[in-house]
Amino acid sequence: MKYIAVLLIGVSVSLSGQQSEQFSMYMLDPYISNPGYGGLEGSLSLTASIRQQWSDLPGKPGTQLVQGHLPLYAIQGAGGVQLINEQIGNGGITHFSLSYNYVRQWDQLIVSGGMSLGLSHRRFDGASWRAPDGNYGPGGIDHRDPELLNDAVRGTAPFAALGVYMIWRDLEGGLAYRQVLSPEVGLDPLGRYGFRNWWQAQFLYRWDFYPKLSFRPSFQIKTDGIKWQSDISFLLSFNGKLFGGTSLRGFSGSTLNALIFIGGVQLNEHYQIAYSFDHTIGPLQNVAGGSHELILRYDLNKRIGGRTTPRIIYNPRFL
Repeated sequence: MKYIAVLLIGVSVSLSGQQSEQFSMYMLDPYISNPGYGGLEGSLSLTASIRQQWSDLPGKPGTQLVQGHLPLYAIQGAGGVQLINEQIGNGGITHFSLSYNYVRQWDQLIVSGGMSLGLSHRRFDGASWRAPDGNYGPGGIDHRDPELLNDAVRGTAPFAALGVYMIWRDLEGGLAYRQVLSPEVGLDPLGRYGFRNWWQAQFLYRWDFYPKLSFRPSFQIKTDGIKWQSDISFLLSFNGKLFGGTSLRGFSGSTLNALIFIGGVQLNEHYQIAYSFDHTIGPLQNVAGGSHELILRYDLNKRIGGRTTPRIIYNPRFL
């Protein structure tokens, strides 16, 4: 344990790690990663999601998301709010942000650019560590190791993200740049922890090839400039009520991560629920189980307030 702690902590070191939240059903609400998508559904949209990754792996990542966005016609744009919490092992990250995006429309082309600002909170729970010579009796926690924390340590830094999103007929896509400021937080005595910035691009297409059938391929790629990861997805929708399909995460032998199965139902004009299961592939499947993700979406499905003529049209891509 001591040697693992030395690798993780070090002395006067700047720590950084994977900060790209993983969601398999990114195509259901692109606002999850791109503030430029805010309000493009033409109404109030609320999304809640929970994800349990690698179910058989100790210290597995768990992610929770709550967000909402709606058009603000009076100021020619849209606003939104987002909260993402992720727990990995004895550490966790929470992001909270508010966003605004400016929207313009030319005939069938919609272009939106936005920014989200908020806070990122990093935490480590030293009490959850265990050392071979530690004391964990009724008297309290004492690792008896100067390189391990007995208590929790926390730090907060500013969060900023930029995004642009475009819709043209049945094709849409966007590019987002998250953790623009690359902030660091002091986590004494661990050192400093850096929030690495990263890019995310995604594209979605809708093909109505039969009166009640619609084919929805989508693609996303994420990178921090060093590592790359991609998702390619294919969903089939029937009568706008039922949908399902598959995704493949990874694009080469070294990046293949999961084969994903997605299914969902539009319960009524307001509520949609969907579930995905990631079947782990590659070397990780020997030690980690699959991943589960559940998403619940609410759409008010009506224009909100004001007499100003909307600058954005109803986006017909929904499943």
